[in-house]
Amino acid sequence: MFLEKAILKKHELDALRPFESGVEERVMQKLRIDWNYHSNSIEGNSLTYGETKSLILHHITAEGKSLRDHFEITGHNDAINWVLDVVKGKRDLTENFIRELHKLILIKNYTKQAITADGKPTTIEIKVGEYKKVPNHVKTVSGEVFYFAEPLDVPFKMNDLLNWYAKQIKDSEANPIILAAEFHYKFIRIHPFGDGNGRLARILMNFILLKFGYHPAVIKIESKEKYFEVLRIADGGNIEPFVEYIAETVFNSLDVMHKAILGIAFEDDNDVDKQFWLLNEKLKGLKKIEVVKNEESIENVINKVIIPLHDNILDSNKKFEEIYFEVTNHIKQWLHISNSPLPQSFYLKYIRELRNSENLKIIKSIDLVFLFDKLRSVTNSPIHYSFSFVINFQELFYEIILNDNKSLQKYFKKYYDEFFSEQELKNIVIEITKEHISYIDSNTKINNT
Repeated sequence: MFLEKAILKKHELDALRPFESGVEERVMQKLRIDWNYHSNSIEGNSLTYGETKSLILHHITAEGKSLRDHFEITGHNDAINWVLDVVKGKRDLTENFIRELHKLILIKNYTKQAITADGKPTTIEIKVGEYKKVPNHVKTVSGEVFYFAEPLDVPFKMNDLLNWYAKQIKDSEANPIILAAEFHYKFIRIHPFGDGNGRLARILMNFILLKFGYHPAVIKIESKEKYFEVLRIADGGNIEPFVEYIAETVFNSLDVMHKAILGIAFEDDNDVDKQFWLLNEKLKGLKKIEVVKNEESIENVINKVIIPLHDNILDSNKKFEEIYFEVTNHIKQWLHISNSPLPQSFYLKYIRELRNSENLKIIKSIDLVFLFDKLRSVTNSPIHYSFSFVINFQELFYEIILNDNKSLQKYFKKYYDEFFSEQELKNIVIEITKEHISYIDSNTKINNT
């Protein structure tokens, strides 16, 4: 049980006092940076750990990150520093104290987009240091509404919470970790402000821990899901898993201090599990490849891309039939047989038969070639024009390369579960048609001079 382990660890540390000069300061700086990064990251702040550290220690802003994200970190850090300062004195935990912390965290008034309990979008005004004026109930993943305190009830519930806390700290047998965890949970159930309740709950919890000589509990972004899970269990009437979870985070902070005293490296910036978690979170924001090259995916590209593209081109090419003597098109299917590429030319009607081809899975590419020969109008030299679309089937994606006999070259890449819209295909055909017209026009001008 981490509750007992945390209490034992604190006794071990107390027995080692006084610590070597500077050790506790270094540890508290690390825990303060961790606390700032993780608590804000849980609420959606985009600054990385390194960016948070640079902002706090060197006032270096992160390029490309919003001003709001920077303000959240600096405001939160100011609130922590204030707590670390006032905890040394005899400042009581009061509603005014909590409102002042809220002002430090959020800095200034703002509006934010929100969702009503019945799922409708709305805009709410957040006033720093002021209790909420509109409900902030939430709809859970199950579709049920989770109700926090109504705005009119907030002053009464906050007064009850502070009275409960004052009574608890007078009890000599009260366990500080249990008290801090329960205060956190009770505060969250009220959700007294329009925004910032999670960060404020964690700061108030740590104020209590620091008041009793413990190190702050740092709830890490890597364990965000577990944090929310034990909160939900507490909603069901069982707060023990939440208390145990908080005790574990307290133990971890105490262990950092213990390592520092023993001269063991306590920085975990290079921790492999943390790095892998950060990498995995980053990958979640990228597209995951669900479909690879196979008979079905190639057939889909043929039916949904190649045939519509060819049909669009044929329709557009009708414009040119009256000005050229010859307008032809070819389709080349490149098969890889015995490691030798063998071209086969055939017309569009045969491409539809590929769906029944035993060689469908070994198609490497399909070329659509369009030839325009001998302009009917008299010029000093014959005008020829050609262009082609090369569709390559790679293992994870397909690509289309457009070339003409002038200088045009375009490259398009799509995954096998992505297709061109009708408008995208039309735009491609419009572009090559414009290039064709421009080519004839420029060569005619040159030859007529």
